[in-house]
Amino acid sequence: MSVLNPTITNFLMFARPADSTKKAVRHYHAIINFEFVVTLTVCQAVLAFVKGLTVKMQGSCNDILGVFHDIKDVLKTLSSVRQKIEEKHAKWFQEACRNSEKLDITVQKPEPVRCSVTVQTPLPKQ
Repeated sequence: MSVLNPTITNFLMFARPADSTKKAVRHYHAIINFEFVVTLTVCQAVLAFVKGLTVKMQGSCNDILGVFHDIKDVLKTLSSVRQKIEEKHAKWFQEACRNSEKLDITVQKPEPVRCSVTVQTPLPKQ
């Protein structure tokens, strides 16, 4: 991901509130927050996996039939990402840090998070 999305980068760099109302200032502070940059970075990375599929689904009927074959590839990719999630999180965090530094946003150390493992129970057969 090149320094976020160029449109978002421009918005972050030039959205300095001149005629600041309280609402504009709140929005401004929300988007120059490191957590926002991390969230945006992770969302963009994850959505990139399904972008091609989404574009194909908006095409003609012939394209949609081809999507069914592509779904398996996307599911395989997402499964692989899920298995390497700690590695991916570290990569995305580093990317968010680089983006924040370029945008002059203070980088914050991640807080330790306790994860609970959820066991997926198969649905009963009907």
